[in-house]
This record gives sequence, C-alpha cells and structure tokens, in this order.
Amino acid sequence: MFLTVRRPLIEMQDIADKREMGTRSKHLRPRATQWTRTLATSLFITAFITVFCAAFSSSVWAEECGPAFRLDERGGSMEHVPVLDQGKLGSCYAYSASAILDAWRISHGDLPDGRFIQPEILAVDARLDHTPGSSDIDGGNLSRALETGLRGGCLKWKGDSQALQLWLTTAGRLGAHASYLHGRVESDQEELKNLDDPKYCETLVRDGKHPSAEKVTCLARVRFQRQALSDTHSKLIQGCRDIATQGGATPNALERLTTDPQKILAHGQFPPLLPAQKSLKSVLCDPKNRLVIKEPKPKVKTTSLLDKDHKMPANDGSFMKNLFNRHFEKPAQPLGIDFCSNLLHHGEGGRKYASNRVLSEGCGPHSALVIGRRKTFFGRCQYLIRNSWGKECDRYNHDWDCERGSVWVDETTLAPNTFKTHHLAN
Repeated sequence: MFLTVRRPLIEMQDIADKREMGTRSKHLRPRATQWTRTLATSLFITAFITVFCAAFSSSVWAEECGPAFRLDERGGSMEHVPVLDQGKLGSCYAYSASAILDAWRISHGDLPDGRFIQPEILAVDARLDHTPGSSDIDGGNLSRALETGLRGGCLKWKGDSQALQLWLTTAGRLGAHASYLHGRVESDQEELKNLDDPKYCETLVRDGKHPSAEKVTCLARVRFQRQALSDTHSKLIQGCRDIATQGGATPNALERLTTDPQKILAHGQFPPLLPAQKSLKSVLCDPKNRLVIKEPKPKVKTTSLLDKDHKMPANDGSFMKNLFNRHFEKPAQPLGIDFCSNLLHHGEGGRKYASNRVLSEGCGPHSALVIGRRKTFFGRCQYLIRNSWGKECDRYNHDWDCERGSVWVDETTLAPNTFKTHHLAN
C-alpha cells in the first residue's frame, strides 16, 4: 500500500519540476538570443569600419605611392650584394658606397664571384684622397667614397674583416691620442722659446715663478711627450704589419711599411696614423685586386638640402618624396641617403628630428641605401632601407618591419629627415 501511494507522488513531483524548468527556459531564451544578436552586430560594424577605412585610405593616399619594387629580389641589382655590419666603425658612408658600387657592377654584367668591395679599405682610400690630415676614418662623405671607389676600390681581401675593423678602430683612437700629444709638444716648444726671452722671464719672476725651474719642467714634458708619440707610432706600424700579414702581403711588401718612428717625428709628419694608413693602402690591396669599372664609367650624382652651415631649410618632406619618385621611375640602382638615424630607434616619434633642422644631437647623421618601396594595407607608402648594422633587428623600433638587415620605414617619417642623396648614373 505504501509503495502504491509513493509512486504517484514521485511522478507528480517530476511533472512539476519539468514545468518549472520549461518556464525558466522561456525566460532565459530571449536574453541569450538578444546577447548573440548584439555580438553579431558589433562584429559587423567593426568589419564594415575596417573595410571602409582601407578603401578610403587606398583611394586617398595610394596614388601618392609609386609602383612597388625590391632591388634585393631575383633579378634586382642588390640581389647578390650581402648585408654588411660596420661594427664599431663610424664609416657608414664607406659601407653604403661599397654596396652602391657592387650593385652597379652586378647590373652591368660584372658578376662579383664572391669578390665584393672591401668597405674598410674604401674608407681608408677615401680619407687619404680627400682629407689626408684626419686621424681616423670615422665620419665621411658618401659621394667622395663613390668617386674613390670608381678609381679602383679594393676587392675582397684574404684576411678577417672583423680583425680589420678592430685594427682600424684601435688605430683611430691611437691617431687621436697622437694628435693630442703633438699639440702638447708644439705648445711646450713655444713655451721654451718664450723662456729664452728676458722680458717673459721677468713676468714669471713677478708672478713668483722661477724661469729656470719652468724651463726644466717644460723640457721634461717635451721629452715625455715625444717618447709617447714614438711609442704610439710604433704600435700603429706594428698593427699595420700584422694586418698586412693576415691579408696575405708578401715580405717585400711588408718592407715598404715605415719602421723608423724617429724619422717621422724628425720630419714633423703628424698625425702618425697617416703614414700607417698609406702603408695599409699600398700593402693590403694589390693593384691586380683593384676594381676596374667598365667604360663608360658612371658619374656620381648628389642632391643636398643642407646649406653651408649644415642647416636644413623648412622642409615637409615633399622635395625628397618627389626626388625618390623620380629616381625610382625605372628602379635599377639603389639610392644612397644621408638621414637622421634616430628615427630608426624611435619609430614614428622620429618625426620630431625633422623640426630640428640642424645636424646635431637628436639627429644622428647616418648613411644607408633605399632599395625598395611598397604600399601597406592602409595605403601608407614605405621605403626599404638597407642598413649596415648586420642582420639583427633588435636595434630598430617596433614601428618598422625589419627583414634581416633591411627595414621598412614610412615615407612621411623618412622624407623630412633625409637631407642628402647619392647615386650613380650614366
């Protein structure tokens, strides 16, 4: 009897629970449907705005960007030119010039066969040709390096490029130190002449000084500085001999290196780096290993926005933008540019350097190559910069796309910060 009554009660309770659940689902279903519709509407609006912006940007800005190209792709003049790394050398101008010269060779049928122009030696050659009194090869003119290279740039040598970079960096520091010592020697020698003048000595006595003691001290300084100069020159020559040996120089060629520092000091040839550079130029690059450009040789074309005080006129980038377009109407040769390199570090924020107008801190003058152009999804025009900082991308701002030594930069940032261009033309 108990079981008979219990069973209907359970069935009635199940029926009541099902009715209650059905009532709840009726109330919940409209809410879920409404949320789904809201989400779908939001996604549709977002997609519509994206497509509209892309279409609008393409219609407004796309015509301002010329046809896309890349000179480092198959068939381009930069296809076989390697990405270079200048290391700690400040010779970006020579690295850019060597790449421009190699691109010209390749596009005119002179296949390099693994023998590319050595940028470090090109920097030495250009320095000796144009500014022989400099104590190092840091900072130079890209156009002058191109002119030097056209007269016979040195092709790949047998030694280690990194060892050559290290030597030239060290030689630059030694040369700068030698120039400083030379200035001190000249100053002290002038002081010695004054100490032989009785009137000058009377002035020293009135100031409480003893002329004889001053003369002894001055002579000691001169002897010390001359010895330091001799030691510095010896280090330069020895380093030059080591590099020449590594590069495969013959014993006869090594004998051409100056080995008598005192002779150079006696003739007053300063800075001491200069003789070492001349020896390095003559020993490292055999005349048979010099570049020969086929006739007719190209000419170096340079366009500058700088005045004689190294200042830029008011420039919104339109001049350089038009120059880029003219040069790349028929893209064949890379375009060398001098620009503010800090835009590579600071991204689109680099535009502030365009308002500086003076090539000083905040700009970071640098030389590189323009080797490509493209239009982005949103219609922005970008140029591909082939740099000389190696294949790593960690030195570039995330605003720019980096591709193993080359980086895409917006035209609106690059053009106002470019102040000089260089290229080869018939």
